[in-house]
Amino acid sequence: YLNRDDSGWQGLTRVVEMSRLGAAAVILGVARGAISHALNYASERVAFGRTLDRFGSIREMLAEAATGVESARLLLWRAAGLYDSGKSAVREASMANLAAKQAAYRATRDAVQVFGGNGYSREYPVERSYRDVQTAAPFGGGEDLQKILISRSLTGVRS
Repeated sequence: YLNRDDSGWQGLTRVVEMSRLGAAAVILGVARGAISHALNYASERVAFGRTLDRFGSIREMLAEAATGVESARLLLWRAAGLYDSGKSAVREASMANLAAKQAAYRATRDAVQVFGGNGYSREYPVERSYRDVQTAAPFGGGEDLQKILISRSLTGVRS
């Protein structure tokens, strides 16, 4: 991937930014699906005479997971907007990627918790969502790399 002036480094940077944005989008899609499955399950599963969505702890868990995913999605949109306008989005893409991974870890973990023991069964989709997020984590760079890139852009310190 080369730009018109053959500046390969800039082109490579753009490809890396795009891969971070793409990885964040995929991971957030998996997380949103897990939340949706958990909401459906919680509205149908009865425990102690009422559906799971009547328990405050379940509602709080799902609210926090959904808030994290939505926050990461907004960071992703901002980074994608910068990228699409041709501006550098290195920091923003790293922030979106990091936020997406952290939100997806939480959302899929919490979705499994809503399902209880069934959450670990291959009969239910959240088990796969949880595994998918864990295996997709390295795409676009791991969390530690994202933190290094973000901190470098904030402080200017490269060590």
